Amino acid sequence: VFGIDNYIAPKESKNLLFLMKFPFKKYKGKISTTLIVLFSLFVANATFAQASNPDFLLGNWISPEKDLIINCYKCNNKYFGKVVWFKKYEGKIEDNANGIQESTWLNTVVVKDLTYCNGKWINGTIHDLKSDKTYDAVIKPRTNNSIDIRGYIYFQLFGRTITFYRYEEKQLPYFDTSN
Repeated sequence: VFGIDNYIAPKESKNLLFLMKFPFKKYKGKISTTLIVLFSLFVANATFAQASNPDFLLGNWISPEKDLIINCYKCNNKYFGKVVWFKKYEGKIEDNANGIQESTWLNTVVVKDLTYCNGKWINGTIHDLKSDKTYDAVIKPRTNNSIDIRGYIYFQLFGRTITFYRYEEKQLPYFDTSN
């Protein structure tokens, strides 16, 4: 059965008051199913609308541990991200022989050369400062306020995804510039 599963007589279809009340009347069809379908379409449309906006990625994004904020920006139709704030660690990262010195992290470009295609940003790289390794990257919108960043080598299947959240505060957190 397609469409409305109840018959509306031609006489009733000309009555505006009847037509306005019709969706709320109890009939043999279940209105809850209809509402769920309509709500699902609305949510899907809202997600598609934000996903179809290439500049959705622009702005500040904070890591799930709230220890790193990356500012995403656009240059020559490619998307980049640089570290604009991070939490200084007690056991400094420079003690790790593999990582980049923590003192050089600020303003380091860690997301490079992403291009927008079909609701996601692809063909770029992401640099992990703690391990000093670079991975292929793809970013997908998750919700209106979050993105999934997937770093991988050769195959997306064998990667790791981290969800970042839009940082909506007007100012960045205090950054301790002392050593």
